[in-house]
Amino acid sequence: MRIDKFKKESPEPKRCVCSAVDVCETEKEIILTVDMPGVDRKTLNVDLQGDQLTIVGHKPKDVLDGKYTPYYEERASGIDYYRTFQISSEIDREKIRAEYTNGVLEIRLGKSQEVQPKKIEIQTN
Repeated sequence: MRIDKFKKESPEPKRCVCSAVDVCETEKEIILTVDMPGVDRKTLNVDLQGDQLTIVGHKPKDVLDGKYTPYYEERASGIDYYRTFQISSEIDREKIRAEYTNGVLEIRLGKSQEVQPKKIEIQTN
């Protein structure tokens, strides 16, 4: 296999990636599970403005320390992760929690009491 070197004429553009997300629902909450491998917790932000939930994180470019020159790279580095979700009025803004473990961000969006199922007791005469 032949690998050619390419001279870069301009700086590399900023790369942005939409993270893979799973969305699950229980009676009491909606759970977002977001893959963000390589993102340092210090660069990770989850913000809620109005009805927009935004997730942003940065994975720094791999440092090679001059030991070798890469010819081909498939692993993403030097990228920004970015996702935005529209949050419904069913979500209680005071019941939103986020946890980041081993490159996976889990966001739990608690539902307001009004939309949670309620068991109605049946009276007998």
